[in-house]
Amino acid sequence: MNWLNIYTPTLRAAEFIGSEPTARATWLYVFAYCAEQENGGVIIGARGWKDRQWQQTCGVTLAEVEASAPLLTWRDQDLILHAYPMQKEAEVQRMRELGSLRTESKALAARENGKKGGRKPNGNPTEGNPENPTGTQRNGTQGTQREPIEEEEEGNRKENKKGTEEEPPEDPTVAEARQVREEMEAHRSAIRADAKLLLEALNELTGKKFTPVDSHLSPIIARLNESGIEPEECEKMLRRQVKLWKNDPKMSAHLVPSTLFRASNFQKYYDQRDEGVANGQSPLEAFYRQPVPGFTPLARPFDTQGGKRLMQ
Repeated sequence: MNWLNIYTPTLRAAEFIGSEPTARATWLYVFAYCAEQENGGVIIGARGWKDRQWQQTCGVTLAEVEASAPLLTWRDQDLILHAYPMQKEAEVQRMRELGSLRTESKALAARENGKKGGRKPNGNPTEGNPENPTGTQRNGTQGTQREPIEEEEEGNRKENKKGTEEEPPEDPTVAEARQVREEMEAHRSAIRADAKLLLEALNELTGKKFTPVDSHLSPIIARLNESGIEPEECEKMLRRQVKLWKNDPKMSAHLVPSTLFRASNFQKYYDQRDEGVANGQSPLEAFYRQPVPGFTPLARPFDTQGGKRLMQ
């Protein structure tokens, strides 16, 4: 295909909005390559491509491709492009096939007509026709009698037209790409459903009312698409962060999807999901607040105003 056919709602979907600008640009470059190749949005064997090959074929680096999930995802050794217009690609291929068949039909009809001497020049239909001096057709209406060559040409045209209406066999590569894409669409639907459940869990834990719109779901979907991230473990992370921050007026404001699932913050929270929280305190704060055997702290060790140590 020589044109990019992008379904505009794709540019407002959670997968696109939740991705970094570099990932969006990488997706667009890979999109253009897939459209030129008409590969169904699946680059077979791309896992083995080196950085130089990515730059020469798509104009992007391997690092940029690896960092572009969920717009670009891996399925074994194959790269899957998000939101590739399979239907439009099939339409373009179908129209190309029909155009080729029509061209061949016209050429065949012209050759056959040429062998028979071509069309006879128009003249008086009654001249030289003793069998029909009045120029009437068989049904009795005034007109010219059709020549046998014309009838044969019309029969050829009908036969050729009938042949163009038959569906050509589907390319096995296109069929495989369509199957892969259907599996990926099912995966995306499952990820979005898990993201909605996590948002509901956050609402239940915090008492807030986040609605399942793209601005709230996109960071959750982006993290769920990362390797090794499980929805059940994300819920553990939410429970721990809520217990840690809920009673802190300053930190409770950060109990929002954009903070909890931000790429720069999430992995730290996720890795600490199984650590305990004592009385709403962080593990470090709880450690320092443990009593030390044999030591009695001063009632007022420091004067908070003057900064002087006071003894009782």
